[in-house]
Amino acid sequence: MRIYIFGSAGSGKTTVAKKISQKLNIPNFDLDEIFWNFEYGKKNETKRKEEVNRIISKKDWIIEGMYRDEWLKDILSSSDYIFILKPSKILLYWRIIKRTLLRIFQIEKYKRKSDINLLSNLLDTAKKFDKERLPEFLSQVNSLNKKTIFVENEQQILQNLKTK
Repeated sequence: MRIYIFGSAGSGKTTVAKKISQKLNIPNFDLDEIFWNFEYGKKNETKRKEEVNRIISKKDWIIEGMYRDEWLKDILSSSDYIFILKPSKILLYWRIIKRTLLRIFQIEKYKRKSDINLLSNLLDTAKKFDKERLPEFLSQVNSLNKKTIFVENEQQILQNLKTK
């Protein structure tokens, strides 16, 4: 089973992917880990593409992220299920603020530096998600004749997987 989870910053992609991964015993991959070398910035395009190809060649996987790079097409083409995680706006903003503040004050560890600028960027990205990122993503998915399933949480993903 090959599952791709897309959603705004703060939508819960990473948390949901980890929980589903544990329940279904399927490896999960965070596109942030593929895209970034947290010490030096972005990984080079060739390295990212190689990593994506290695992952999508596996029988089962869960990949989560919201990147627009060319290699996303390969992930989408290989996906059996494409879920769009879309919680309420208030929950989305709360998660972004809480997570970033926990990281700024080093209560929660993270590989990348968190600061007020990052908080502002994440909130801005979330605000623009429905008008910019989501339509671009849906257009890309539709061009591949793939279907998406909108969900709010892990339970709804698991429910959709059971009914197929």
